[in-house]
Amino acid sequence: MRHFTITSLEGEKPGVDTHTINSEYVEHEWLPFLGPTALLFARRVNFLLTTDGKNAVGIKQWAEQLGVHQDEILLAANRLIRFGLATWSDRDKTFLISRHWPSVPMAIKTPQHRSVLLDLPDVEVTV
Repeated sequence: MRHFTITSLEGEKPGVDTHTINSEYVEHEWLPFLGPTALLFARRVNFLLTTDGKNAVGIKQWAEQLGVHQDEILLAANRLIRFGLATWSDRDKTFLISRHWPSVPMAIKTPQHRSVLLDLPDVEVTV
């Protein structure tokens, strides 16, 4: 079974212009860029980190629980990385997620920039 470990970014602290993953701001502003699968994935990761700390993610099991194809789990993780909300550690197959997200930059909110960003294909990383 393909799996990877999830954890939060080390030493991360809320900033003046940051929002928690579960905030109304994230729902309203980040959802159009991330899509529902990536946002739901991020919120599930955040919940697990809040309750259990570092966890292993079984991709097949998570896909079944979220009602999506296994590849969509990795695509969701990589979409979070594309927008700077998470990162991969290839060395130990760890997905590091930020739990305090910045405001959506004005530079990507313009219709032209948003359109270009959303047209970029998601890059799949194999685990």
